[in-house]
Amino acid sequence: MAKQADELRAKRMEEAKRLRLSRHDRLCVDAEKELSGPDLGNFLNTKRDDLSGMTPLESAQDSETGLNRARNVLFDLVRQRAREAEADAERKRYQEKITADAKRSLPPEHADTFLNGRDDDLGRTTPLLFAKDDSTYRKALKKLSEWQREFGQPF
Repeated sequence: MAKQADELRAKRMEEAKRLRLSRHDRLCVDAEKELSGPDLGNFLNTKRDDLSGMTPLESAQDSETGLNRARNVLFDLVRQRAREAEADAERKRYQEKITADAKRSLPPEHADTFLNGRDDDLGRTTPLLFAKDDSTYRKALKKLSEWQREFGQPF
């Protein structure tokens, strides 16, 4: 009887180990699809408050619920990075627009001064850094028109 109980216990422990490894592997596969390089290792091995102080790997190994929570954290991170990349691309597009407008509207020496000079009307930042969306671009364009009136058209 004791031998059967030991065998059953050993079998259950082996099954639990197999399930932990399976959850670990599934999270790693998902993470490798979304992240690479040091980002992958940082994500998998950094303790997180939203996972009760565990790393995503520890959370995944803990239970199916932990695996789902770790996956949610991964996908939230991926969505956040996508939003940041979109915002960066939009910011760059508007910075390129204000740069092209300034170079088209002002002599070269004034265009550079305009783009890189801090302005109180633009929150004490430069027009180049200020233009990051349509609203801020329009404000920078308004400031450019003031410069254009003052310094004239390029020759």
